[in-house]
Amino acid sequence: MRAIIVMIALLLCASGVIVGPAKAQPCASAVPLKPQGEVRYASESLAARLIGFNEYTNASIPPKKYRRKTTSGTVHFGVWSEDKCPAPIYPTSYSDGAALIRVPGDPFLITWSAELTPISGVPDMPVTYRAKTFGVKTNSAGAEEPFPVYVYVGGATTGNADDVILPSGGTMVMDPRSGAAPYTVFAVTYSLYGGSLPSKVILMCPRLIPQYRDVWGEVVEYDARDPAGTTFLAPISTSVRIAGASSTFPFTTTGTISGLPSESDYVGGIRESLTTVTRQLAGTDACIAFGSGRRRVQGSLTSELSVEDTEEDALGRAIVTPGNSRTAYRTKRTNGFSFSLSKVRVDATFDIVCPGEYAFFVHYTKGPHGLSSPRTWHMAPVESGYFPAGPKNFTLSVAVGANDPVFNEFDTDYTIEKIEARLVCPDLPPGGSTAGLGSVRIQLGLGRTSGAFSGAQLVLEAD
Repeated sequence: MRAIIVMIALLLCASGVIVGPAKAQPCASAVPLKPQGEVRYASESLAARLIGFNEYTNASIPPKKYRRKTTSGTVHFGVWSEDKCPAPIYPTSYSDGAALIRVPGDPFLITWSAELTPISGVPDMPVTYRAKTFGVKTNSAGAEEPFPVYVYVGGATTGNADDVILPSGGTMVMDPRSGAAPYTVFAVTYSLYGGSLPSKVILMCPRLIPQYRDVWGEVVEYDARDPAGTTFLAPISTSVRIAGASSTFPFTTTGTISGLPSESDYVGGIRESLTTVTRQLAGTDACIAFGSGRRRVQGSLTSELSVEDTEEDALGRAIVTPGNSRTAYRTKRTNGFSFSLSKVRVDATFDIVCPGEYAFFVHYTKGPHGLSSPRTWHMAPVESGYFPAGPKNFTLSVAVGANDPVFNEFDTDYTIEKIEARLVCPDLPPGGSTAGLGSVRIQLGLGRTSGAFSGAQLVLEAD
């Protein structure tokens, strides 16, 4: 048996609420007017989702997406073959010697000197050096005997293929770009009896540091028209990686283009800082292990999100599926990026026999979205006014939204059950009433205003 549902509606008929003056209603009745012919239902349903880049941290509720990401900045990183970075600063010349010293195994006093100085070249390029040496032995009688002293320059290459022995006045080229760098330098002679010169040993002409300067400048943006969120607009990029080598770090001017920057080359040498819409990577300038050598990163880059993708944007690009459902709904996002909705349009024709003031009502049931129960029955006025006798075309569009006076609950199914029209204010004196049988319908008139407009009435209905 159908449950009894009682509805009480207070219908105001004052000026400005219902259009047109009240007329005498010789056919006043409490029986609702039903549509003539078929009631037509048309629906449009869709599933929509936000597209773009996620927020970096502390995501909003519900979370947001941004279609554009702009990245800019400059990052330097270098690679050292030594255990420390930066490598020690090597001297640019060599000088050593001693006067009247004894060398074990040799009976004479020894005086000697050796120098190696640059005569041409520029930093980070091949440099020409000239040797200058002197050697003399002094016996017990004070007589002197010269002996040759040489400058020995040993390259880093295994073996002695790149080793050079320079006499006084001899020249050689040290090339920091070659595998021979750095060069080992010391003084040597072959004219002592069983001894050698007490020469210091130094390194000169360090090997250049392979390094890169990454210049970031790019804009990546999702195509707002693509509902799948897999299409990008043409990227704008000025990003470039510049490779080079230098004895100092970082290098800021020279180098050659060598592809595009990559964050993966900074792993271990950067510090990340995040806000909701920005991400910054900053070099720590620390010397970190990298293969058999070391790596060091300086500088920073920043990525910033902009152009928020809204639910209105998502609705505008979603694919609409037509149908004839009576149920309208809209789901609400919580932790995700997708939502769905269905809009319903109702079209009907009423045959107005008695001209007068009418209110059109929609009867609907509502309940949790996607569930068959629990559901509750409701009635709401959707249109009112003065209508002459004759056909009245009626249209109702139901789109769930926060600002709709009736259909405003998200995650709720609103199913349209029926529509009807009621003669709102029959020409009744205050306290006058009408009644209809079959179902219980009682109207109680509350009179008219001073402007001869209908005032209000109470309607009691039970089905």
